[in-house]
Amino acid sequence: MKTAIALPIDQITKFCQQWQIIELSLSGSILHDNFHADSDIDPPPSE
Repeated sequence: MKTAIALPIDQITKFCQQWQIIELSLSGSILHDNFHADSDIDPPPSE
């Protein structure tokens, strides 16, 4: 996944394993060029 910022994949993987998260998604401006230092990161709503 290409994002506007570098993601700590190792830390995210450990977190997901610890909490048994099967799928983790991101949405919003983090996926686009309009992401800035004051932008927030939004997980999509759960189903």
